Amino acid sequence: MNGTLFEAVVRRCLADLFEKEEIELRIGDNQIRIETETYDVQVYGLTEHILIPVKTRETMGGGHANLFTRDIAESIRVAQEAGHNCIPVVIAESWGGNLDGLACTHYIYIQKNPNQLSEVESILATELAKLSDIFRQLS
Repeated sequence: MNGTLFEAVVRRCLADLFEKEEIELRIGDNQIRIETETYDVQVYGLTEHILIPVKTRETMGGGHANLFTRDIAESIRVAQEAGHNCIPVVIAESWGGNLDGLACTHYIYIQKNPNQLSEVESILATELAKLSDIFRQLS
């Protein structure tokens, strides 16, 4: 599954949420890079913004789970050291990582195969809605 597809899905779900909740925020159109990390989606408020890395994996095995977890942790670390809020979106069906140990307050973890796009999109919309107060504070 192409990662850019999920970036578009996250942007669409955010746009729908912001319209429904009447939250005045701008959603970035492209990835941005900080150091060696890319952030797929950005949400811009008046004075602050949130970086949203989107991480997907279809299957996990062996040391790949550790690399995936380390990749997520590194995205958060780089964003925070650069002075940005970070809310990772993780979509992985068979992953044994522990997001509770990450250095961020909010994240979205969807335990589904990313190929199940309609199910994933529905869950993503629900999970983003749970963060509407965070987004509202940014506007």
